[in-house]
Amino acid sequence: MTPPPAQLTPTQRVEWFNALRPVETTVETSYTCGQGRGCFRTEDTWIRLANGTAVHVPEDLRPLLPPNSETERHIAARDRASRNTTLFGLTGAVALLGGFMYVSSATDLDTGTTNTTDQNIGYGLIAGGLIAAIAAWHYQSVTFAETRRAFGAYADDLATTFRICTTGLQVVACGDGAPGSAEP
Repeated sequence: MTPPPAQLTPTQRVEWFNALRPVETTVETSYTCGQGRGCFRTEDTWIRLANGTAVHVPEDLRPLLPPNSETERHIAARDRASRNTTLFGLTGAVALLGGFMYVSSATDLDTGTTNTTDQNIGYGLIAGGLIAAIAAWHYQSVTFAETRRAFGAYADDLATTFRICTTGLQVVACGDGAPGSAEP
């Protein structure tokens, strides 16, 4: 997105707002199931702006947002949740793999004896891996939710950027002297 020019007339502010306001929100959810891998949910939430632009990631809206806006806060929360999804997902995968390796190598096939320490370490790693996988699943859901919240807050934050007020169904530039356009 291109940031707006610094100095806009009240009419230009309304025009920019009307071109960049969201007119459609789409949430596409899909499930992918594999042999022995379980099912994975993915969600693609995106908005279409009045000028026809499709925005799939809320970060693309940053040039249009006021500092410390609600949309920015949701983008930051989305970024944290996305990093946590990756962190816990990778940690869980490594722990599960290590746990299975420990458990499988705990028994000496030649003698039939089991090293219970290695076996218990393996079970502990498997349990830790499962907990990390649950955390990754949770943070993935948070990522999806924060994306929806960021897009949901965008229209109000865009109105703040362009100092737009509404009076009934009319969109006007705040403070331009028109009835109902006093600064909030």
